[in-house]
Amino acid sequence: MGGSHVGRIVVSPKYVVTTTPWHPGAAKLVRLVPRSVFLTSQAIAFSYGVAENLAVVIAIDGVEKNHVALTFTKPTGVRFRSGRYACMRGNNDMEVAGALRVYRDETHRLLVSVCMTFQTWRNDRPFTPLLRRGKYGTVRAFYSIQPGSGTCDFLRGVTYGGVSGPYSWGVAYRGRWPLGFNPQGYRYSNLYDLHGWVGYIWTPAITATLHVTWTTKGHIPGYDPESDGKSQCANPYFSGGHRVELF
Repeated sequence: MGGSHVGRIVVSPKYVVTTTPWHPGAAKLVRLVPRSVFLTSQAIAFSYGVAENLAVVIAIDGVEKNHVALTFTKPTGVRFRSGRYACMRGNNDMEVAGALRVYRDETHRLLVSVCMTFQTWRNDRPFTPLLRRGKYGTVRAFYSIQPGSGTCDFLRGVTYGGVSGPYSWGVAYRGRWPLGFNPQGYRYSNLYDLHGWVGYIWTPAITATLHVTWTTKGHIPGYDPESDGKSQCANPYFSGGHRVELF
């Protein structure tokens, strides 16, 4: 992920430092603007078939987030000072899910699932950006680069799939609801995800597919007082939104 966006418009770091308000409005001498975030993840999952149409799945994944932040002097100034690279490693929340196949015939499949997530890693990790007077300081890392959520969440989903000859299709819905606030005083907003796909089998080894995904979530309720306004990423109201992906 690279650059900052206002809606669908990509904006420059200088635009951010001259127009974007801070949270909670503190007068700082420097400002941090994220330049890019590169994320890698590796997952381990265990699945056990309890019955013919029921399975239990336990999954956890390790994540590494590489973040580049640019430092500018004064909240409304555009004097660039330096860039700073930070790497955050940890685990995302562990998931425990149950999947039930409620219908199946030669053409159609219908699956429902419920899941709970549990915190496996602290989400109050620090990083060390360049601050005023050319010195580096240790501050709380931004919301988006913390590993995990720090909350227990409830998820539910429904997946329908069909196949007829070389053609296949399907649609899946997923919702995620945090059940409380984490120890830092915030939680991520409810998330809703709708995914559809169509496919065509050219040969037994080659299948062409087209996917579309629509995702929506709101801003972060609450806030972490240690994320004190050095960047637009520290403003919980600048999270969330709507996203459509085609692939």
